[in-house]
Amino acid sequence: MAVQCGPSYNSNMTVRARVKNGGLVLDQPLLLEDDTLVDVDVAPVTSEPVPARNPLLDLAGIIDDPSLPRDLSINFDHYLYGHPKK
Repeated sequence: MAVQCGPSYNSNMTVRARVKNGGLVLDQPLLLEDDTLVDVDVAPVTSEPVPARNPLLDLAGIIDDPSLPRDLSINFDHYLYGHPKK
């Protein structure tokens, strides 16, 4: 369910809700003032969403090059820009 807030709010948000007795019950409460006018777009969910993952974690630990300096992560600016070592 996509919620578009009234003119005092500058952003859209997507929230999850379930149909109960012909009404929508939100999984999480919304921090909106009472009587805030919202537009609701209904789209059935066919499966649970896949949790977001950090693509940088896929790269963690893949560099195993003995020719790289052991202090590369600490002295990155030294090796890249020539700054003094820490």
